[in-house]
Amino acid sequence: MEAFKGRIIYDYFEQPRRQYVVPVYQRNYDWGIAQAQNLFEDIVEAQKNNKNHYVGSVVTATGNKVGGVENYYIIDGQQRLTTTYILLKALYDLADTEVEKETIKEWLFNKDRFQELSTDLASKLKLKSDNEQIQLLMQDRFEEMDKTSNVYANYQKFLELVQQEKENCMTVKDISAGIDKLVCARVELDQNDNPQEVFESINSKGCPLTISDLIRNYILMIDEDQVRLYNTYWLKIEKYVKKEYMTPFILDFLNFKLDGWTLERSAYNSFKRLFVKGGYTHESMLQELSHYAKFYNYFMETNEELPIGIRKYLNNLRQLRQTTIYVFLFPVFEDYEKGLISETDLEKLLKFFLNYLVRRIVCEVGSNSLRGLFKTLYARIFNKQDNYQYYLDAVLSFFQQLNTKDKIPTDTSFIECLEEKDLYHKNLVCKYILSSIENQGTKEFIDITNLTIEHIMPQNEDLSKEWRMMLGENWLDVHSKYLNTLGNLTLTGYNSELSDKPFAEKKKMVEENSKIKNLNKDVIDKEEWNKDTITARANRLSKEVASLFEIEKPIQEISFRDTSYKEYGIDNPDDAKFKYPNYYVLQGEKVEVNDFTKMLASVMKSLYEQDNTIMERIAKNNEKVISWSQRPYVSYDKEEFRYFEEIEGTGIYYDTNLSAPHKICLIKGMLNEYGIELSEFIYSAKSNRKN
Repeated sequence: MEAFKGRIIYDYFEQPRRQYVVPVYQRNYDWGIAQAQNLFEDIVEAQKNNKNHYVGSVVTATGNKVGGVENYYIIDGQQRLTTTYILLKALYDLADTEVEKETIKEWLFNKDRFQELSTDLASKLKLKSDNEQIQLLMQDRFEEMDKTSNVYANYQKFLELVQQEKENCMTVKDISAGIDKLVCARVELDQNDNPQEVFESINSKGCPLTISDLIRNYILMIDEDQVRLYNTYWLKIEKYVKKEYMTPFILDFLNFKLDGWTLERSAYNSFKRLFVKGGYTHESMLQELSHYAKFYNYFMETNEELPIGIRKYLNNLRQLRQTTIYVFLFPVFEDYEKGLISETDLEKLLKFFLNYLVRRIVCEVGSNSLRGLFKTLYARIFNKQDNYQYYLDAVLSFFQQLNTKDKIPTDTSFIECLEEKDLYHKNLVCKYILSSIENQGTKEFIDITNLTIEHIMPQNEDLSKEWRMMLGENWLDVHSKYLNTLGNLTLTGYNSELSDKPFAEKKKMVEENSKIKNLNKDVIDKEEWNKDTITARANRLSKEVASLFEIEKPIQEISFRDTSYKEYGIDNPDDAKFKYPNYYVLQGEKVEVNDFTKMLASVMKSLYEQDNTIMERIAKNNEKVISWSQRPYVSYDKEEFRYFEEIEGTGIYYDTNLSAPHKICLIKGMLNEYGIELSEFIYSAKSNRKN
């Protein structure tokens, strides 16, 4: 096995009488439009900056000579080579001059100057694949191609991208020169190497690079000053953020910086886009990453640099695993560092969010909207510069006026849920609430680390006769309804020792556990344990909890309401008639739009990013997503529609020749397909009619 520095054009497609064959044991061609577009953007960037772009390794093994052509089997790198080959075909079809066409043709086909090669077209291809779509593409048999295949979709996308660059005065020749700047690690296997074993080793063994590995290499690998940058910045980042937290940190950073939602599988490409579009240098990006890594250290560790109150509430948020808030806390801690929010107000702000989140969990408000809420929250609150003067009041006022699913659960609702809902299986918040009850107003803090949650009425459904008699005639209903509620739960150090013991024995053991006082004071003074004693205890404890997790009111209310706008649900599409929207909220994420066409485009993109497989299934099968209509509204085939838009970079089209109510119907249908409750979507709009 030998390795060299290679060039995609020179070492593979420009060499005469060579054919690179994708072996049958290789996986299918599965690069989609997103990866194809990323490669194209890298090529354009390489040409504009006159710099090489590294695309990874290409591993080949020598095969037989067929029809005067040397065969080389691709062991690794077929996705990159195939995608480049498809791009070359698009460039050939859009070439303006015969010189351009002739040059690219020699990259696509082995030229038979002396009529020595086989006349079979497949044998003349520089890249040979069993993929039927590749062969149809190279023969210009476009009508026979599968329009849902990656080959066809990427070819169409490349035609579009090349045409766009031509309109920006970049020629086919320029783009071809950019492809010539693609470099790789060229690995050639010798006769002693088993290609199958090498392929399996490459694709199945070893640890894949993490997001942070990829980003580190992207920033440092080609920088001449890499040693200084590594020592000055990257080591600091690794000091702030432990290895196990590095991927969540990168994702939170990207979601803080970018629109839309970045998932782990797309994080590296999102980072590269941020780097290029943000005009970063290697050093400026490392400076920014280390800046926010320090804040992430505050969130994830008990950092003694912070005041004790701030540290306490950050620890509590971490204890409850409420990590979705970190994307909002990035700019808040930046403001704290700048002096825009005081230590006292930051502590109150963190306490507010802790209490708000505890209330949400207890009241079983779905957590799926939190991600969108916290991503857009800072921009929604501080969209006016004046709001910084009333920092805490602005945050509190915003939530007081919120009327979506994310509104603050009321005291009445909170108390009712504490008394009636299953608290035991909300394990983290259950233990936190019980410990908060016990530790309130005490001089001696009770460490609950080694304590467990204990049921006073036993969990075992097969209750003893003594317990059944105590619970009464309807003992089964009482057991089912109140078992896991607040009134029946306490903390103990006995683990499972209390178990199914009779109440008198349990009470004695609980009483002997002298550290737990407040929780158990209305247990040890009872002679029996039944529905009445459980509900009475729940009533006392729930009121204490509501007081402990009280929601602070703003001293000065900041208005976030525009009285000319009204919020609408999605149940009645006709509400959209004669209206101008100004925003919509989907699963807690608020998006500003000024017409229903942009609203539809934004929702379709958001749903695709949430789960692309559902959208692809609907488009591939031309499924009917509007219940009362028999025609498709989403498809890979744009011929289905008179007017349409593409979900950017996907090859999926949707109908736009729709009235505003009809667009709302389409959104409603898509939410149903995704299994999203209709209450998760609202929009704000005002009338466009003149009085």
